[in-house]
Amino acid sequence: MNQITKQVAHKKPPKGAFVFLGLTVYYEHTQMDSKTIDTYNKRAREYDNETSDFWQVIPRTIVDRFVSSIPAKGTVLDVGSGPGRDGLILQGKGLEVVCLDASVKMVEMC
Repeated sequence: MNQITKQVAHKKPPKGAFVFLGLTVYYEHTQMDSKTIDTYNKRAREYDNETSDFWQVIPRTIVDRFVSSIPAKGTVLDVGSGPGRDGLILQGKGLEVVCLDASVKMVEMC
């Protein structure tokens, strides 16, 4: 199994566009303040522990429906991926996953 590509958004780009897997993605940047990022960095482990049962509570049919809409071995950009839990599930379903998060500590837990 391929390892999830991990990226950290240290600085947010201004409003604009980027190309991801041949698709142009347009965005309007709303800057996440440093206080929010610092809080996620300080409480990353706590957040992970408190949300670890998310997919035990939420029906997996949601993931299955999403995966069925992606071409086999397709790539997913998981923006705001946190500790990468969703990315691991999607990777387990045969997809390539790129995780992106503003919190360095969250990405380090991937």
